[in-house]
Amino acid sequence: MSGRFPQLDRLADVMTRLRAECPWDAAQTPESLVHHLVEETLEVVEAIEAGSDDALLE
Repeated sequence: MSGRFPQLDRLADVMTRLRAECPWDAAQTPESLVHHLVEETLEVVEAIEAGSDDALLE
């Protein structure tokens, strides 16, 4: 990454490590992650609509 966004650089490093060391993570594709992404997104929306900072942090 560029170094302009250190948090994104760290995230990319974690993702690279997970894909290298974890068979489940390595097997994932964008398509296989859609269900999980939708589920997590709905949880964020519910937390925002409920005004629950604790749920949002979770």
